[in-house]
Amino acid sequence: MANLKSIYLNPEYMVKAWNQFLRYSDERAVISGWIDSNLPRYVTTQDENEGISILSIGGGTGEVDSHVIKSLQTKTNRILNVAVEPSRRDLKIYKSLVENRKEFECVNFEWKQMTSGEYRKSYRDKKTKFDLIHMIQMLYYVDDVEETILDFYENYLKENGCLLIVIASDNWNRFNKKFHQQPVYLNNLVTAEDIVEILHRRHIDCTTFKLPSQVEIDECLKKSKIGSVILDMITECEDFMNSAPADLFDDVMTYMKTDGSVANNGNVMFKNDLQA
Repeated sequence: MANLKSIYLNPEYMVKAWNQFLRYSDERAVISGWIDSNLPRYVTTQDENEGISILSIGGGTGEVDSHVIKSLQTKTNRILNVAVEPSRRDLKIYKSLVENRKEFECVNFEWKQMTSGEYRKSYRDKKTKFDLIHMIQMLYYVDDVEETILDFYENYLKENGCLLIVIASDNWNRFNKKFHQQPVYLNNLVTAEDIVEILHRRHIDCTTFKLPSQVEIDECLKKSKIGSVILDMITECEDFMNSAPADLFDDVMTYMKTDGSVANNGNVMFKNDLQA
């Protein structure tokens, strides 16, 4: 185990691995499709003069955020979008994605280069509340999941506002709990089931949706260079193919080929289901 290194200790490589993963995964299309079909009916315009206010926590490079905004433009063109993202690089890409785009001319963007915890400390006294707060694939990176959810829900969400959380579920979580190794794994192994339990215990009503998602792993099974990078993102360990102990590597590959996968048009697809 001492030879395994968390992918998050090398941010530049982590971005490369994430982008490679997305090329072989339908995750972004699945999330975008769910947003188009469902989100507008859960977000209401509480003040026609102000439009809709959005707080994006961990907005990354903005691809999903821009999709959220477009889906809500069916309700109003007056939108405030506050993007909280600690990565300077990601915010730069985010800005270039939305700047000078005609469809975003009426959107007021505010950029906050900080973590969710830093935002909570910095803006707690400003009494700014939002119609929609979304946390899409980001709760793995906070110190205290329950405290983060409750603080945003109680102090930053308008009455009758919508808090959207998208997080891994089902097969992905079984894989995480079975194979992710401490202290190599630096993030929370939080599951959709954990989130629902927190909300129920706090007597907060919620509606859940399954978002079936897959990533093609043929390259991983071939042990190619591309497959090695995808495998690093799945295991969240840098150079897992060459640095993992033989028995762990064999167990991971066996699970991915059998329990964790389905066949699709001759390809082997690893199930990384999400839940909203």
